Amino acid sequence: MGNAILFNTMRNTDREVTINLIDSGIEIVSGTGEPIAIWAYSVVDLLKETELRDEGPFVVAHDPQSILQVPDSELWNRIVERAPQARKTKREATATAWWRIWRGVPDQAAGALWIGIVLTIVWAGRQLYLWIFPS
Repeated sequence: MGNAILFNTMRNTDREVTINLIDSGIEIVSGTGEPIAIWAYSVVDLLKETELRDEGPFVVAHDPQSILQVPDSELWNRIVERAPQARKTKREATATAWWRIWRGVPDQAAGALWIGIVLTIVWAGRQLYLWIFPS
């Protein structure tokens, strides 16, 4: 049992909820105690657009407008352990983080090369100017 925030992206609203980890899934209950939904572990996944590895929000395929943010890291880890798709997404996010870093290296090298070319042209132009118009 723990607290979480349930976002509704369609209405652009959020509300605090209580979640219970039961055998069949995540039971989401409103602050007044009314049941909202039960998300089966088999369909719970991490939101793929997020870059947060250990705090990422959870989603389910059949309800794409609802996002569940769990601030308690221990509870978050317990959900990931029980949800096979979320475990897979977490592994992929960790593996691709290094690829994202190395994918940017050619862009950085190209930027440094362009700066070098511009500085060389400026230096060569100054040398040419000094050669044509000596002081």
